[in-house]
Amino acid sequence: MWLFLALLTAVFESGKDIFGKKSLIAGGDVFVVAWAWRLFALPFLLPLLPAALPAELGPAFWPALAAGAILNILAALLYMEAIRSCDLSLSVPLV
Repeated sequence: MWLFLALLTAVFESGKDIFGKKSLIAGGDVFVVAWAWRLFALPFLLPLLPAALPAELGPAFWPALAAGAILNILAALLYMEAIRSCDLSLSVPLV
């Protein structure tokens, strides 16, 4: 089962990059494409939210959340710009 899920993840991740590149070539904005990736994942992630929250949040949670959000936004925008500016084979790591 885990092998199937890993293969399915690889297929969907590569599809995400391909469709992101296609929408950027068609004239899409880097900000809109990066925002759309997060927006379309939201309906699948929201039902899991109650199970993922810890019982008590410490005082360091909110600064860490803010720093993580800022870094994640910056990484998504830079990733979209890299996909837009060059070939997928050069901008997407082969791991």
